[in-house]
Amino acid sequence: MLFAAGLVISRRPDAITDAQFWAEDGTIFYANVYAHGVLATLVVPIGGYLNALPVLVTGIARTVPLTQAPLVTNLAAIAVQVLPVGLLLGRRAATISPKLAVRVLLAALYIGLPGAASVDANITDAGASGDRGRARPCAGAAKAGLGPGRRRRDSPGLRPDRGVLDRACPARLRAAPPTRRGSGRSLAGGY
Repeated sequence: MLFAAGLVISRRPDAITDAQFWAEDGTIFYANVYAHGVLATLVVPIGGYLNALPVLVTGIARTVPLTQAPLVTNLAAIAVQVLPVGLLLGRRAATISPKLAVRVLLAALYIGLPGAASVDANITDAGASGDRGRARPCAGAAKAGLGPGRRRRDSPGLRPDRGVLDRACPARLRAAPPTRRGSGRSLAGGY
C-alpha cells in the first residue's frame, strides 16, 4: 500500500509539496463547511449528489490551519485512492482470481492507469470512476459565480464566505477554465 501511495504521489508530487484545493475542494466543500459546518453541508446536495466523503474530509481539514487544509484533503484522497490496492491484494479478493500474481497485475493496472492524472490526489474525484476532465485548481469559483449574496442553483441553502475563497484560492488560480473554441462549454467537465 505504501508503494502504491508512492506511485500516486510520484504522478502528482505537487499534491504534497505545493498542496492546493482542486476544483470543488475549496470553492464549494471547504467554503460551505467553513461557513455552515459539517452537518449542514452534509445534508445539502451539490450538483444533485450528497457528497459525504469530500464534506467529511473537508470537515477534518477545517480543524487545521487554512494553509494546511489542502494537504489534509490531498492525503485523504491518496488514502482513498490506494485503498482498492489493499483490497485486491487481500485474501478476500481470491474470488476475483486465486492467483496472487493476477491480483498484483490488476492492482498495478489500477494504480498505473494512463491519462487519469486529474483524479490523482484530490478529494473531489476520490470516488470518481473515470477522468472528469482536466479542471485547474480553484477554477470552479469563477464558473460557479460564487460571491457575496450569490448562491449556486444546486445548493440553495448555502452561501460560501468569499473571504474563505480568497484565502484558499489565490486570484491567479480562480480564473475561469478554458473553453472549447466557439462552444462556450467549459473543458473542466461541466461542473
